Amino acid sequence: MPTENTSLLVIHSLNGNSYFAAARFTANGTLDTSFDVDGKRTIDYNGIGLDRAYAVGLQADGKIIIAGTTGSMGDARSLVCRLNQNGSLDLSFGNNGWIDVLFGNNTVWDESCSSICVLSDDRFLIGGSQTGGAAGSFLLAKFASNGTLDPNFGIGGYTIVTTQLDLNLLYSLLIQGDGKIVAAGNGVVTSRICRFEPNGELDLTFGTDGWAGENFPYGRISDLHLDAYGRIIAIGDAIDFGNSYDAMVLRYLSGLNVGMVELSLESSLLIYPNPIQESATLRYTLAEAEELTIALQDLQGRALVTYLNSKDMPTGEHTQTITMPSDLASGNYLLVFSSPKGKMSVQVSK
Repeated sequence: MPTENTSLLVIHSLNGNSYFAAARFTANGTLDTSFDVDGKRTIDYNGIGLDRAYAVGLQADGKIIIAGTTGSMGDARSLVCRLNQNGSLDLSFGNNGWIDVLFGNNTVWDESCSSICVLSDDRFLIGGSQTGGAAGSFLLAKFASNGTLDPNFGIGGYTIVTTQLDLNLLYSLLIQGDGKIVAAGNGVVTSRICRFEPNGELDLTFGTDGWAGENFPYGRISDLHLDAYGRIIAIGDAIDFGNSYDAMVLRYLSGLNVGMVELSLESSLLIYPNPIQESATLRYTLAEAEELTIALQDLQGRALVTYLNSKDMPTGEHTQTITMPSDLASGNYLLVFSSPKGKMSVQVSK
């Protein structure tokens, strides 16, 4: 059984035939022999050998979701499978362990999955690209834990968006504390980032009509993170003026605290460690006295733990111990600060 000290690596073969392949390592870097006997597993979808894995997600129960693509150019489809903790294929997932789906028209489009976000209830999102000729779009799909599409997301479980005359390729996803979904990658000659509402609709309050792109020549965002204040950190690469690739780091305002700025909580707020295994220290400063409540909520807004309940807190610096319930599943949660003056939240993880 994997523990919090094990890690997972997913690769794919490039020699002739290609298959999904997974390896699990212990904390000291040795192969975990509880995973498929020798720590390694090759998974062949249909015997043709045209499967390539690009993303991995870990559920709270230790099951492993792997996503990528299957088929050759002109017939490439999104492919997802799930493994049990011991590395065996989970036959209760999708169709005997696999989801093979083309969201567009296979006479026009190729598709590939490049990112996975697993939610706290083991539902999951995949993000990828739909391409054809010189056109391309960001593709998102949301699934129930058994591998069926979530009909309440997008149109029938998926959404496809693009910008006019642009080849958009998605490389990374993240979920904000308010449930909004950020997707990023590149366009024809610059980085591209957009944001979706939790139901899969494009969030038109983000950037320009939901999209933002920075004028870095051939910029590409390859990974996304949230900082302690809910701001979006995007990293990737771009060509500098010397025609060589350099690292690129961007930070975007996430809009988590829009309409909640009356609360006098200052920007010195710090939570460490985060992710939280058992407990963490919250340090914050109040510019004014507040009747403060601090509570932990899930991403659907359900209260889980209250640490302060309408307590009169004076101006100045304060610390608070944040203890996570022992039976709480791994995932993302919200630490919510509220007073009669306003409300704000930051994301924490377990």
